Amino acid sequence: MSGEGGVLGPLVWLMRQVLEWSFDLLGSHGVSILVLNLVVNIALVPLYMLTDRWKRREQALRSKMQPEIDKIDAYYTGQERYYYIRAIHRRHGHSALGALRVSAGLLIQIPFFLAAYQLLDDYAPHLGASFGFLSNLGKPDGLLFDAHALPLVMTAANLATAAALGGVMSRSERIQAGAVALAFFIVLYDSPSGLVLYWTASNAFALARALFRLRRQEAAPDGAAAGRDLRAGPRSVATCLALAGLFPAVFFIGQNQLLVASSRDATIVVAGYVAAAATTYLVVWLATPRWLSTGEAALFAAIAFVVYAFSPTLVENEIYSSEKGGWLQNGVLYIGAVSLAYAGISRAVSRLRTASFALAGLAAVAGVQGILNMQSLLAEQYFVHDAIMQAKLERRPNIYFVLPDSYANVTTLKKLGINVSSFTKYLKNREFEVYDDYYASYSGTGRTMSSLFNMSHHYLRNARGHQELGGARDIVAGNNHFNAILRRNGYRSHFVQSGHYFLAGRACRWDSCWPGSAVPLLLRETLLPKFTESWFRAGGKFDEQVDEAIDRAATAGSPTFTYIHHMSRPGHTHNRGRCNHKREKKSYAQRIAKANKWMQDVIAKIIKKDPDAIVIIASDHGGYVTENCTILRRHAKSPMSVDDRVSALAAIRWRGDSGAFGKRIRTSATLMSVVIAYLAENPKMLEHLAEDSTFMRMGKDTYQVTEDGKPLWPNLRQLSKDDPHRREVVRMGAKKKKPGAKKP
Repeated sequence: MSGEGGVLGPLVWLMRQVLEWSFDLLGSHGVSILVLNLVVNIALVPLYMLTDRWKRREQALRSKMQPEIDKIDAYYTGQERYYYIRAIHRRHGHSALGALRVSAGLLIQIPFFLAAYQLLDDYAPHLGASFGFLSNLGKPDGLLFDAHALPLVMTAANLATAAALGGVMSRSERIQAGAVALAFFIVLYDSPSGLVLYWTASNAFALARALFRLRRQEAAPDGAAAGRDLRAGPRSVATCLALAGLFPAVFFIGQNQLLVASSRDATIVVAGYVAAAATTYLVVWLATPRWLSTGEAALFAAIAFVVYAFSPTLVENEIYSSEKGGWLQNGVLYIGAVSLAYAGISRAVSRLRTASFALAGLAAVAGVQGILNMQSLLAEQYFVHDAIMQAKLERRPNIYFVLPDSYANVTTLKKLGINVSSFTKYLKNREFEVYDDYYASYSGTGRTMSSLFNMSHHYLRNARGHQELGGARDIVAGNNHFNAILRRNGYRSHFVQSGHYFLAGRACRWDSCWPGSAVPLLLRETLLPKFTESWFRAGGKFDEQVDEAIDRAATAGSPTFTYIHHMSRPGHTHNRGRCNHKREKKSYAQRIAKANKWMQDVIAKIIKKDPDAIVIIASDHGGYVTENCTILRRHAKSPMSVDDRVSALAAIRWRGDSGAFGKRIRTSATLMSVVIAYLAENPKMLEHLAEDSTFMRMGKDTYQVTEDGKPLWPNLRQLSKDDPHRREVVRMGAKKKKPGAKKP
């Protein structure tokens, strides 16, 4: 029954479009079913409201006629009774059509049920698709020892709705509701669980509507809430909740414009926040005592959600820091939330809207700076010589890129008192060349890896202050020169990362990516980061994905490039601007040891299953364990302050003699170009590499801190803001002379 012909054809087609659109957006068949159901029910809300109004009018009219009908019943029977009752109906304007309106709520659902049945009963994409405890949406669930549990849940929700409305339903209506529930149970019992899930969600929505109707009826004028004008109508409640979700969403978008990469992402964030605020209201409204009116419930839910959304203890994000400015910003937002509470409780609900707009304005002001700072790195053209871009690869082995985040180079670690000689010995015993003095080209993950994969420099040209470059994550997510070259030479590419850093809010342009769909990651990042962060950190699923990626590459029929990035092995400091250096160094050394163990495990698996592969180990930057334990907002005090941020581990297991190619491994900007030249067996490509330099933002300016892989300290070169190739030597660490001081 998957066709779209007949009378219901247009409706089936429309529902199919919604279902497919939501799956493309969210990447989950189960969630797309729920979204379809939500869209249908929202579209039907005006009809539900109309039928409820008809039903109330019919009940009021019947109540008005009932005393007269009771008198007729007491004295008359048969034909005479019929004529008298008919006269009463005529006098009060009651008709058979009015009686039919009572059942209109059920009747309007029939076309949508039939359309959903026609669409979902044999929907091919649902075969084999799982959702939660449902292993196959295209088949009955079979959860209860081959019996089906979901139809029971659906029927229970249906009967719960009838029970909730039992006090306002007539006996015939209760019988009708029970009969409908039984009929749906019989018809849908052996249906695919995707279809039953759809109708279970419909019943849940009906139950929520029934509870809402009862809750409104319970808010009687003589109740405890009558002394205050807080019995808000649906429009006021909706406005309050929309704004309660809107202003933290605006603030988040403003401060995280690099995560929210498009208007679609912004829409998802706003919708997610508003939906979360509405859910909070539903929970509060169902859980509060009878004396709490709809307006008070909306106000309480709005305040609770706003405090949650802005709380640094619950929403763990880069916009919240321990620096003075961060706490001041949070203080302003908390004061706004308290003002909202006072204005709402001590005034009428009509004032609530004004207070909500005021608080939304505070959030917008706090976020406007981030919105104005939005930049696009993709507009900057990375120059890579045609000889490299058009390379034809003579060697095509599998390639693994293993990235331990924030792992400084061997020389810097020695200066920090961290001994990794046993690990470097392990690497050399397995035919790795270790580059003790390798440098990342920049001091941040996005900055370094976008430069590495595009095999050129961006010179921090569009960076504003110390914020990450716009577009850098899109480049690493697959839109880069290195992947393009490999793809033209028959490679497939796979991306595995222990966190959501590069993929949240972005489309994956690798052949496969983990963690999965970008949109659920975006919502997780915005609403529940702290509670779910462990899902994508060390151990568990990530290690399993690494094993699967190695197995997939080792058994593939075509050459593969596999990127494996561990975000917390070793990982840099807390990055908040204050630190205890002794404690941080000790902690960093412990994390280095864990990173070494992790890399040894990964290397052993690769060599065992794919012994002829090239294995690249390269970090993105150093550990940030000196000075303020974060990015430098002022000039460096010592060469260690620079090396601690831009030196990086590098080691490569070439297949065969690396020769001149291995000698050119100095910085991340040229690393992948050298690999391409090696695979092409073309040493002349080494003449067309990007400059082997490292650049670092200190204060408001950008400085060149290495040249040809060698530190320039103390004579760093400050880049011109107009032309990054114009540079002025600035001596670091020189003490300023006091006025009038004499030479010794």
